[in-house]
Amino acid sequence: VIGLLWHFIVCEFAFLPGYYGLWYIVDTYGVQALCLAFIPVMALDALLTVAIIIALKWIILGRRREGSYPIFGQYYWRWWFVSRLEKWVQDAVFTRVADTMIMNVFLRAL
Repeated sequence: VIGLLWHFIVCEFAFLPGYYGLWYIVDTYGVQALCLAFIPVMALDALLTVAIIIALKWIILGRRREGSYPIFGQYYWRWWFVSRLEKWVQDAVFTRVADTMIMNVFLRAL
């Protein structure tokens, strides 16, 4: 149940701002404007997703500290949650920009 809830909240809702933006463009300006705006809107949506993941990492975990921690301790759960977020954004967003400067900027921001 938790896995389904995770998938629904994070994976499905992450791209809704971009889709709502495209829907607004089609409704207001028409299909021709959609063809022109699709790539910029989806690129902005991906950048927004990356920015949210970076902010969540710093809010939830802060700077990673080297050490030994209990497996079911608070720090472990926070680390695990942030690592799942990072894995998801790498699979969802960075499959197209791997081995580029954009990926370097993202990894340094973490």
